[in-house]
Amino acid sequence: MWKVGLTGGIACGKSTVTAYLKEQGIQVIDADEISHRLMGEDPEIKAALLSHFGEDILDQQADLDRKEIAKRVYASADELSFLNRLMHPRIRQSIEEDLAQLQALGNTLAVIDVPLLFEAHFEDLVDEILVVALPKAMEVERLMARDGIGQDLAEKKIASQLALEEKIARADRVIDNSGTIASTKNQVEAWLKEKEEKHVMS
Repeated sequence: MWKVGLTGGIACGKSTVTAYLKEQGIQVIDADEISHRLMGEDPEIKAALLSHFGEDILDQQADLDRKEIAKRVYASADELSFLNRLMHPRIRQSIEEDLAQLQALGNTLAVIDVPLLFEAHFEDLVDEILVVALPKAMEVERLMARDGIGQDLAEKKIASQLALEEKIARADRVIDNSGTIASTKNQVEAWLKEKEEKHVMS
């Protein structure tokens, strides 16, 4: 099974790409969804976060308040490092389990949507890396609009990740999402056609 890592900057449009891939019947593993599930279901993770941050990170239903946690980790490199050390091994384990299941079911192509692919050192899980990219100013604008946040927090979130230029330099393929949705889909379609021609998807 050919395993593809999909990454890029925050709000660069990975969801547009994954939505199109799913429309084409491609299996997509979403690392963010795994993270959300783990925070909601894994008692060890909840206990570790409460021990580290205190009960102020709980909402009125006594569930983890992801927005409150995000405020703290994006305000401190040390806090972000703590969260990543806690979450990345568990996310990796879940991805590996999902990949094994997809392979057992006979899938020939799987895409792993991992925003922190390079930062978490997950490159060894995949055979090919796609990076979705935007100009920096457009990335900031889209992140502010998507998350309803100010420019300062948007820039902090972007700065917390590996620079997009570095991700582009390490990519096997770059999807330019600065144009229309149709343009982005055309680039993904061209990439899928190449996979078919190389019998990756046969």
